[in-house]
Amino acid sequence: MSFIRVALVGLCAMLAAGCVSSDTHRQALAELERARTSASRTAADLDAYKKQAAAEAEAARKKSAQDLAALKEDKARLAADLHTAKASLAETQAALDTTGKNLAAEQENRRDLEGQVKKLQDRNEKVQQSLSETSARGAALEKEKEQFAAALAEARDQGKELATKLATEQVKVAILREDKQRLLSGTTTAREEVARMQVTLQQQEERLKSMEAEKAKLEQERAARDAGTLRLLSRAQEDFARSFETEMVRGDILITPNRDRLTVRIADRLLFESGQSQVKPAGLKFLKLAADLIKTAPDRQVLVEGHTDNVPIREKLRDKFPTNWELSAVRAASVARHLIEQGGVDRALLSAEGHADTKPVADNDTEEGRKANRRIEITLYPKDLAEIANQTKP
Repeated sequence: MSFIRVALVGLCAMLAAGCVSSDTHRQALAELERARTSASRTAADLDAYKKQAAAEAEAARKKSAQDLAALKEDKARLAADLHTAKASLAETQAALDTTGKNLAAEQENRRDLEGQVKKLQDRNEKVQQSLSETSARGAALEKEKEQFAAALAEARDQGKELATKLATEQVKVAILREDKQRLLSGTTTAREEVARMQVTLQQQEERLKSMEAEKAKLEQERAARDAGTLRLLSRAQEDFARSFETEMVRGDILITPNRDRLTVRIADRLLFESGQSQVKPAGLKFLKLAADLIKTAPDRQVLVEGHTDNVPIREKLRDKFPTNWELSAVRAASVARHLIEQGGVDRALLSAEGHADTKPVADNDTEEGRKANRRIEITLYPKDLAEIANQTKP
């Protein structure tokens, strides 16, 4: 800006003197233009410098603020460290005081030990003098001394061992005393419990003897009953065999006694039409005689089982019997119902099961085998001993 002012002043002076030519005028204008351009550039540089200076000042301010915050944090941390150091110093001072006291005590102990050492040294001198005097007694006494030393070492070892054993025995004695006290405190309760257990044991023994006697009695009664029942079954079996001699010869009916059991196997064609579960009229006479056979042994349980071959149910019957399981179960239930309703068998004695083809008695690969597997089995077997006992109770 000062350069522009100088240029303007010179131009005005030349104009005032009247000696300004056209070339000089143009030159002055050019200088003036250059002065303006330089001034503009200088102003721009000045603005840029101001902005840069402002930015640097702001950055310096922020950094100063950050440094101040960091200094505050350092100050707080140093204050905390100083507090910790003071506490640690106090603890260290206390430890030093304690150590000083301990050192004084140790020094006192050391002085005592030095005094004892002095006494021992004096005693040792006396002993040395005595040994010197004693050495004159000869080699025999030296040998005796050695023997005494060995005996003394052995005695010390024995003394240590005895001390160890004594400590162990003292511990054992303490434990035994505790156990004795505990046992003494529990003696009364234990005696009462033993007495109560003896009474309970005696009662259980008496009950066991009574149960064994009752069991023996029941077994005798059962044996007598079984003998009578077997005789009745034998006669009923003979009557049944005479009534169905033809069927038994043909194999359609089979009676199998097995110790205290009796099984009557009936071919399904004697009782049912093919694929049906209703007992046909011709089969009712078989069930009537079977019921008479069952009633000769009223102390027997009766199990009715239905069995089939492995041929699947025909499609037209599947709505009624989806599988052989349903057919065998329904046929067994139908026979049981006729034994109850038509034959007068106690329903409490009867149970019915269906086994389908799971328990074959012959090979299902042949027609004869499949025919044998399609059957109804009626089995008479003894009641449980417990049930018999319940029945004999008054």
